[in-house]
Amino acid sequence: MKKILVLLAIAFPVLVLAQNYKINGNAEIKVEGTSTLHDWHMISEQASGTADIDFDHGSLIEFNDVKFSFVTETLKSGKSKMDELTYEALKTDKHPKMHFSMEGTSIIKPLEGNKYNVTIKGKLTIAGTTKNVQLEGICKIKGSVLEITGSKKLKMTDFNVDPPTAVFGTIKTGDDINVVYKVNLVKVAL
Repeated sequence: MKKILVLLAIAFPVLVLAQNYKINGNAEIKVEGTSTLHDWHMISEQASGTADIDFDHGSLIEFNDVKFSFVTETLKSGKSKMDELTYEALKTDKHPKMHFSMEGTSIIKPLEGNKYNVTIKGKLTIAGTTKNVQLEGICKIKGSVLEITGSKKLKMTDFNVDPPTAVFGTIKTGDDINVVYKVNLVKVAL
């Protein structure tokens, strides 16, 4: 049996290496939205996550087992009242984190240079409600760092979140939001 495996390895020299990555602390999650008063945004610069990634001769071929989360109350607008209303709407007292967990396979399309278009399907949990989503982004390889950028349009009500209101309901937040993300993944030393 060993001889057969050696012969197969010689005949079909495929070098697929699975590597473990984690978010190295460099992350930015920005939530953009509208209201009857003005457009708004909130930013979190804290996230944690891991991914198993397959490479073939240095080329990215597949993402596996991607997990990502962040503490919801790290989202900040620069306005304490807006932050307070947002945390209340997102039920952070009962559901302190937002989570994404990959399910299925990824789709990788090479672009120019060390860039790839990446599509990952999975489950996104916001305020205790989980929905199937498809995340798309650009993965840029910079040595041992993978920089992933992308955005996803969502509706708050799809996650059972009532858009926040203020001043006795005279200021209303729109249901549509856009989540823009940028994370750096670094290879985990074994």
